[in-house]
Amino acid sequence: MRAKGAPVNYGEERFKGIINDLSPLGLGEIYIGHINGEPAGFAAIVKGHQSWHLVQVAVPPENQSYRLSELLIGTAIREAASKKITYFDFMASQKSDKGLIAFKAKWKGIPEPINHAVIPTFPLLHHAVTIGRYLNRIKGRMNGN
Repeated sequence: MRAKGAPVNYGEERFKGIINDLSPLGLGEIYIGHINGEPAGFAAIVKGHQSWHLVQVAVPPENQSYRLSELLIGTAIREAASKKITYFDFMASQKSDKGLIAFKAKWKGIPEPINHAVIPTFPLLHHAVTIGRYLNRIKGRMNGN
């Protein structure tokens, strides 16, 4: 993720809600891929009644030649289809991330524009979060280089 300039200031807390809160209700899942008996990557899914949402798929560079990302996502899509889920959301991509867009296209993903409005109830907090996100992108680019 750093090599791609993505913000990477998250750890296990990013997935705590999926594991602790959603998973017991059948509304979230962490798929873990193994290579030679060792964890080698994961995919985090948030499950709705009609749609599932890919929150993150991550496989370290040393394990990417095994095509573990494809296996993890394929497993999640097959499970979603077996449960008659009609929509699998790969989440947003930046238009400049051609590699990610190509990866999603392999799954016959259909790009849809995201239209949203943000109405901050705490303007100072909103600005602080916006600045933090900007700094994370800069930090990710610097660490990637």
